Formats: sequence, structure tokens, C-alpha cells
Amino acid sequence: MRHPGARARLASGERAQFSRPFKAELSGRITLILASLVLGSNFVPKQAHAQGIQTIEEVPVNWRMQIYAGIGFVFWNTPASCNGRLEATHLSQPEQDKLWSLVLTGKLSNHRVGIEYEVQGANCLVKSFYMQQP
Repeated sequence: MRHPGARARLASGERAQFSRPFKAELSGRITLILASLVLGSNFVPKQAHAQGIQTIEEVPVNWRMQIYAGIGFVFWNTPASCNGRLEATHLSQPEQDKLWSLVLTGKLSNHRVGIEYEVQGANCLVKSFYMQQP
């Protein structure tokens, strides 16, 4: 359905002419779309992040464990409030080894693990971890 202010293409090949209200409406919509694309990511939060220490307790069967060479590792697909991402890159190497072992053991044995993490902006940083008794 055409806008009432629009004219059809003429048989002679002339371009269609639009009324002023239609041009203003179209211009306003384009501006709104461009503004939401450019500014949207800065002003619309992807997911609310509660600040402070939070705890996860679950069997980590669906967690993806990914190592970044020279940096450390990250867990993905967790229930963490940072889009499911838990970082362990700030931990010492012995702490990273223990955490990796704990989560892998929980994954393979179907035991619940607990991880306390701190939300700092868009990052969830592991603070402590433990395994629940069966």
C-alpha cells in the first residue's frame, strides 16, 4: 500500500514525487533508525549486571572451558550475569590449575561446583570456588 502522499512512477520515466509530510515522516524514521544503530549499543544495556559478589552452584556439564594462550582461561555458557562468561585470567597459575581441575572433575562426575565471582562492569571475575559433597 502506498502512502497517500506518494505518486506512482510516471510512464515517461520521471521519478515519483513525494509530498512534504511524507518526506518528513520518512526522514524522521531514517534518522531514528540511524540514531538507534549508532547510539543504541551505548545507551541500551545488553543485560543488567548486578554489582558485588554472586554465587553459582551447579553441575557444569554445559560450560565451555576455553584457554587463551599466555593469558589464562574463561568459562562460557555459565549462569553468570555477564552473558554467561566467567574469567579466571586474573588468578595465579596454581589457582587457575585448581579451578580448571575442579570444574573438569565436576563436569565428568556430575557433581555440583560452586563459584563465587565479582561483577566489575561487564566482567565476572572468579573470587573463590568449591565442590559440593555428593
